[in-house]
Amino acid sequence: MFVESINNTTTTEATFDHVSISGGNMQLVAAPVDVPNVTEIQEEVNVFPNPTSGKVNIEMAAYVGRAVRLEIYSIQGQWIQSTTLKEPQGVEELDCSTFQSGMYLLCLKSEGWADVTKLIVVR
Repeated sequence: MFVESINNTTTTEATFDHVSISGGNMQLVAAPVDVPNVTEIQEEVNVFPNPTSGKVNIEMAAYVGRAVRLEIYSIQGQWIQSTTLKEPQGVEELDCSTFQSGMYLLCLKSEGWADVTKLIVVR
């Protein structure tokens, strides 16, 4: 139901009574979904060994059973590589042996969840 005024400098009020809704059991509001906040997810993601000169392990138990996209950026924000894991295990391996020495950002993205970013140091 909608009320509008053609004069944008005044407040318009309306009262509706004897209102009913028919047509089935359609939900008007979606049920809340239990989505962890970024701090909870951030604490459950660990990258080791860090610093590294080769491979790093990404411990990501929070993402088991949900698709996650891993994106690697240089510290200046330049995209390096990305991969999507449809069903990640508790620990995934990332090969950094071809990266130049420096700092990189690992960004984990999963639909409906806040992005998590971790720093990787390559020697």
